[in-house]
Amino acid sequence: MSPSIYATKQLPTWNYLKVHLKGKVKAIESKAVLKASLIKMTEFLEAPDYKYILEPDNRSMNSYLDYIEIFEIFMDSWERKFKLS
Repeated sequence: MSPSIYATKQLPTWNYLKVHLKGKVKAIESKAVLKASLIKMTEFLEAPDYKYILEPDNRSMNSYLDYIEIFEIFMDSWERKFKLS
């Protein structure tokens, strides 16, 4: 859900698709890369109106960076399922 629909300050959440991937996983340890990825993902998912912009100095985001993992998957195969809540 876009934070633009809430009256309070809120980080974004989104409905999603369920995907099963098989392959090799590489952890990315850089908090700077994680932060840039979250900002880019928010820009993409908030398009085209951009009612919510995740700023690099957002205190809520910065406080959650230690609890979010980022990784790359080099896929051998994948399976998907459309699942919206």
